[in-house]
Amino acid sequence: MLRIVYKKRAKKYIDKISKEVKLKIKLKIEELACDSQNLDVKKLCGELEDFQRIRYRDYRIIFQKFDDRIEIVAIGPRKEIYDELKRLV
Repeated sequence: MLRIVYKKRAKKYIDKISKEVKLKIKLKIEELACDSQNLDVKKLCGELEDFQRIRYRDYRIIFQKFDDRIEIVAIGPRKEIYDELKRLV
């Protein structure tokens, strides 16, 4: 199992969402750390090609995968997350 590291922006967002959604998103992230073969993982393209994403309903979990860890870069609604991520890059 890979270690999970939350970046400041992702941690801030996950702290403010509802408890039910927070639990489901954390379960998805834990599932990703154990075995990502059953998840719908997509590599982003263009200037975001260093990142990957998984989905939970209308939320996107943006991350980078390294040999020893997964860094959760951003979490947010599908409509907003990609524009916000471009500003971070």
